Amino acid sequence: MLKDHKFRQHLFLTFSGPEKLKKGKTYIYPNLSKEELIGHITAYFRVEQKDLIYPAKSYCVAIIYALLLEEYFGEDFYHTLNDPELFQNTDQYFLPYSQNKEIYDQVLLQLKEEGTFPQLNLELDQVQTTVNCFKDEFFVNFTDLKKLVQDLAFQA
Repeated sequence: MLKDHKFRQHLFLTFSGPEKLKKGKTYIYPNLSKEELIGHITAYFRVEQKDLIYPAKSYCVAIIYALLLEEYFGEDFYHTLNDPELFQNTDQYFLPYSQNKEIYDQVLLQLKEEGTFPQLNLELDQVQTTVNCFKDEFFVNFTDLKKLVQDLAFQA
């Protein structure tokens, strides 16, 4: 049986599709050096980003989702970050924690030292957008799942 948050995410993706989560311009740079990748990831949490760069964005969204799944659903941060199904196969650039522990650990250490983790800077548009996407994707404002399913089925 699916966990509550996985069920909610599945409902969202079934009825809305993953393209609803994609916002803004994105660029793909698969050959970033380790230092460049870490720089792009940490910048996401520190300064306004007009353009989002993959695979850095995947790390950022994973970190934010892991924090929010802990806050809203009581899931363990590192367990969530290590879940290969965190995005239900909608993000081809996502690597679970165990597959790139060195990058995650360096990023989290830098963010903690700067005071930008685990508190999120919601004044940054890209962070607020990610939080809003999370809340939509996991139906955070819905407590009655039976009514939610009925409402979604009615809209389809």
